[in-house]
Amino acid sequence: MSTNEIGPREKRSRLGLTRRHLLQWVTAASTGASARPGLTAQYLRMAGGLALGLGVCAVALTRNPGIWPVVVPFALLWLAAPAIAHRISLPERDRAALPLGQPEAQALRLIARRTWRYFETFVTETDSFLPPDNFQEIPAPTVFHRTSPTNIGLYLLSVTVARDMGWISQIAAVTRLEQTLATLARMPKFRGHLYNWHDTRDLQVLDPAYVSSVDSGNLAGHLIAVAQACRDWQDRPLDEPARRAGLSDALSLAQQAQTAELSPLLDRLQAAMARGDGFALLQPMASDAAAKAHAQDPDSDLAFWCGAARDCIAAHLEDTAAESAPDLARVEDRARPALDLDRLAEGSGPVATLAALAGRLEAGVPSEGDLGLIRRSVEALQQARRARVFTPLGRYDRFPEDLREEAVHRLRRQTFRLLEEALAQTPAASADASD
Repeated sequence: MSTNEIGPREKRSRLGLTRRHLLQWVTAASTGASARPGLTAQYLRMAGGLALGLGVCAVALTRNPGIWPVVVPFALLWLAAPAIAHRISLPERDRAALPLGQPEAQALRLIARRTWRYFETFVTETDSFLPPDNFQEIPAPTVFHRTSPTNIGLYLLSVTVARDMGWISQIAAVTRLEQTLATLARMPKFRGHLYNWHDTRDLQVLDPAYVSSVDSGNLAGHLIAVAQACRDWQDRPLDEPARRAGLSDALSLAQQAQTAELSPLLDRLQAAMARGDGFALLQPMASDAAAKAHAQDPDSDLAFWCGAARDCIAAHLEDTAAESAPDLARVEDRARPALDLDRLAEGSGPVATLAALAGRLEAGVPSEGDLGLIRRSVEALQQARRARVFTPLGRYDRFPEDLREEAVHRLRRQTFRLLEEALAQTPAASADASD
């Protein structure tokens, strides 16, 4: 993507004459981040309009000096136009953000906790540990067993938030992440990208099969965030205040749905929380409340939230007795988008593939797969040069055409030089190449 500003004249030239570089553009963020002109620069930009307006005023006064009471105010206003334009274009001063009060913060936590209920209810083995797209309550409760890369990425990110908020334990978060990442590895892909819609029960691609660059980008960004969260968790275990805050959210929602029979028990549980009683002391009361709520109505909100409080306590007790650092490192490795040369060859083009292979060949002997990638990449380059097609946008797109081709040619020669040196060191690899 070009970072140079594209003017109207260049746009017209591209659209009407050259028909080249049509995909180069400037984002609104890049334009907004550019320096705004000062007052002098604003006057210089509007110099033509100023000259025209003041010239008209001068001609009018020359022809009829008696109309000066009308012309002079108009001329002064015209002269002030650049200053006015400059002033109204200045950004507003940043206002200091007001901190949330405790009631507002607690209300937001409870909204978020209710949102997490969707994932813990519907992300199950039945749906291959993937989030269904939506759940319809009217006219009849219906789960739509389809999902997209964006849905998956948001669910993975929600798992990390649920752990940080104390709603689930670290072990539970690692388990959920591993289950979904294992499913991702089994899902059909096109050039390394997930299709936009999959059936969550059998992972089949739904018609029409297509790839969305927006959804793929969302998933990639979420995977990076999840991998970083796993790395941070290895050095920053969930602290006691966060665990208690997560349990308090479930208890608060249970109290909002409580009945007269369970009200005294939930009040005692909250009082024990306020005293700072340990989870081991809270567990019997939470289990008793969950059992009674389930006996009244297993499908009620009260039964769900009492059960959530019980499960939260049990999970945090298990979390404190286990070591999850190795599991976190494993999830981080699986979540972080790794450099997959096969996917790069299909998705990013032969230039990027050869560049990556050159770095690999410097470190050791190429594999048979590397030889195949080099062969396919060189063939693609030759076809592209014959067809004079566009190369992937990046640092190559700013080269003139002849310099770009020369850069690609040099890169190819360097790759083959490294390849020949590596093959010369091992007879087995040399035999593979000759085959």
